[in-house]
Amino acid sequence: MYPASNFAKAKTDDSFFTIRTEQGMTMTQEELNDVLAMTKAAGNAWMCGDFDGGYGAVLTERDDASIYGPFGGPAVNSTRMWTDVGREGVKQFRNGHAKVRLVQSYASGDLLVLVSLEEESGEVGGVHDQPWSLRVTQAYRRENGKWRVVHRHADPLVKRRSLLETAAIARET
Repeated sequence: MYPASNFAKAKTDDSFFTIRTEQGMTMTQEELNDVLAMTKAAGNAWMCGDFDGGYGAVLTERDDASIYGPFGGPAVNSTRMWTDVGREGVKQFRNGHAKVRLVQSYASGDLLVLVSLEEESGEVGGVHDQPWSLRVTQAYRRENGKWRVVHRHADPLVKRRSLLETAAIARET
């Protein structure tokens, strides 16, 4: 699936590495490393303006994907809609790169959840060297032996905010 060099690179990016599994889960460390490498590759492709080579290649083939994107607003709740929105949104990103820092992972049966910090940067909306760090919770489902993204929640609230700053954001809804 992924060459050994990508495994090592993925392992150096995650600072807090744990996997919690329920009884009966068959996920191996190698399989988790595969998912991390796939996630990083999708982030790198996105930061270079490539949807189909990134998230387009790892989204579920079923039409039940959902995303809460970093721009806020309502959920996108179908794979077709996510693909349409993604192909349009990715056009604002160029010449970037991504690093994934795993905070926690949970696995049970054919479901996997990764909680991570994506540290990305690149040209965003015409602004060069724009940091684009996101807190991400991403859910995967094993489909025909491959892990596919079924849900993503990403937000730019990486920096801690005060209660008043958070309340100001909440008032905007």
